[in-house]
Amino acid sequence: MPNTASLSAVLSAMLMVTVLPTAFAQSTVQSTAQTAPPASTSDSFFGLGVGVSTDRSPYTGVGYENHLIPVVSYESRLFSIQGKTADVHLLGDERLSFSARAEYGFGDGYKGSDAPALNGMSHRKESIWLGGVVEWDAGWADLTASWLGDASGRSKGQQVGLGLERDFPMGQWLLTPRIGAIWQDSKFVDYYYGVRSSEARPGRAAYAGKSAISTELGVRAQYSLTPKQTVFLDLSANRVGSSIQDSPIVDRTWLPAVRAGYLYRFN
Repeated sequence: MPNTASLSAVLSAMLMVTVLPTAFAQSTVQSTAQTAPPASTSDSFFGLGVGVSTDRSPYTGVGYENHLIPVVSYESRLFSIQGKTADVHLLGDERLSFSARAEYGFGDGYKGSDAPALNGMSHRKESIWLGGVVEWDAGWADLTASWLGDASGRSKGQQVGLGLERDFPMGQWLLTPRIGAIWQDSKFVDYYYGVRSSEARPGRAAYAGKSAISTELGVRAQYSLTPKQTVFLDLSANRVGSSIQDSPIVDRTWLPAVRAGYLYRFN
């Protein structure tokens, strides 16, 4: 078995090569949305496509952020890539599994030049997160629990997420509603939403962030054009935790997001 440092290095390298160019813009809650592979008897799946996303930023004056992104989806018995996450499957079967996870915090943070309300704020950078995830197919729904720590050392924070979703096949359609919650510790909230004493201005008081629980509601619709071609639409709304809402640089409680795209399957 590789040691923790080696595993972290491998996961980080895989993430930078495969996930960074394909990441979706991320809202406050780590969305469980992904493009599910079409049904297949193959042990692996690989697909490429293109997508668009629009996300409401929580930061005052930033508004909506729009992105045109490539989409990569890969699944095998040992390894998978979905959006901004890369998993190495360690233990389990089709019903219950444990994986090591690497995730890039695409869309987290800001630059002081992003909006007048952020002028004078230091750059808050995106982080690389490493941790683990447990996935359970309960029959009536798919349940997910995850823990991630900031491997880049920028926020030095931690996140714990819970998610529930269920697939409803309807001919060529697949409808997947979901609900999720994420706990982010005080270091995470303070880094991304706090205001240091050196950054305080009239109308922007110093603020030390506390841990927060944010929630998400969403639904994903997929339509199979052919056995190898799929289009998808994902709608979600994220409610940020109270200590994030209290930040003087945040002006939104609910953060809507829309993602749409096309995926072509190669095997």
